[in-house]
Amino acid sequence: MRSPTKRRLKLVGLLSFLTALGACGNGGNYTRPSYAITAGTENDEALSLWLEGQEVQNPLTLYTGESLPLELRGGNSGGPVAWYTSNVSVAQFPSPGILLGVNPGNFTVRVHFSGQRIEMAAQVLPGSPPEIEKPEVSQDPNTPENPEEAPSPDPEIPDPVPSDPFMDEVVEFLPGPHAGFGGSDFPNIVLGGPQGQGLNQGGFDVLSLGAGGSIVLKSDSPIMDGPGPDFIVFENPFQIGGNPNAVFVELGEISVSQNGVEFFTYSCDFEDRVGGFSGCAGHTPVLANVLTNSIDPTDPESAGGDAFDLEDLGLPWVRYVRIQDLSDSGSGTNAGFDLDAVAIVHP
Repeated sequence: MRSPTKRRLKLVGLLSFLTALGACGNGGNYTRPSYAITAGTENDEALSLWLEGQEVQNPLTLYTGESLPLELRGGNSGGPVAWYTSNVSVAQFPSPGILLGVNPGNFTVRVHFSGQRIEMAAQVLPGSPPEIEKPEVSQDPNTPENPEEAPSPDPEIPDPVPSDPFMDEVVEFLPGPHAGFGGSDFPNIVLGGPQGQGLNQGGFDVLSLGAGGSIVLKSDSPIMDGPGPDFIVFENPFQIGGNPNAVFVELGEISVSQNGVEFFTYSCDFEDRVGGFSGCAGHTPVLANVLTNSIDPTDPESAGGDAFDLEDLGLPWVRYVRIQDLSDSGSGTNAGFDLDAVAIVHP
């Protein structure tokens, strides 16, 4: 049973609705963390960003295609750090603290840490960063003349393998505070098909990620970019009293990867309830149930859940799907995003 609570998001009141059937947790304040890591230091100093041993000055500048390894310092307690930008089409964090320039433009770097927050104006410039002369270093005779380049995602589409239309493996699960519901059936509880309970009730066949928790799933056969949406993420939202304008949601940010290392993140408008939380997962009731009805769980038009198109990220295929919970509080063992299943539309 979910309890009614009011929380604040950027000084704007957000009403959490009363009543629920299913393991739904607490809505919490929706942030948009990139990935949780630990702060560099813990002291009473104000939060600050550092780059290669020097404090970053406002505004931060980088170039298209350039990656900057940022470090967060300061703060008065330990805990997870959430990295994100105001415009993922200009710049984004493909991994913790690594800021990547995508397209020329202006944006804001935002970092959350244990209830504290730092923001910094930033810009991406076209072209490449100016070259910095480095002193010549004598060649070690044991060092190869042309060292091997760092690996990059394989542009070739892998061969398909026999697979059902659902994910085959849990690669990583980082539960947040107040996770635990569904853990007795982990990992199978998130690898099968959805078991939705319709418009007005949340399902119980879910794994609660906890506040700020994340999970990475892998498909043995690649998920292909085809016409329209390519995969569907199922949570357990429901309409309060049958009102389509009053849906209880617990949002998640979705990222995908070809190799399980470099992830690409969908832009998630987690503040826009009126607009339907575009780009987020966890806001559309689940209609397909592989045990009780014949609704096709791979049909974005009828299955319910939240569908995603690889074309939006410019990717021809992926194997990995990551779900990052966007809440920052909860209680009990059912807080955060409640993952039911991920279905592949174009395997």
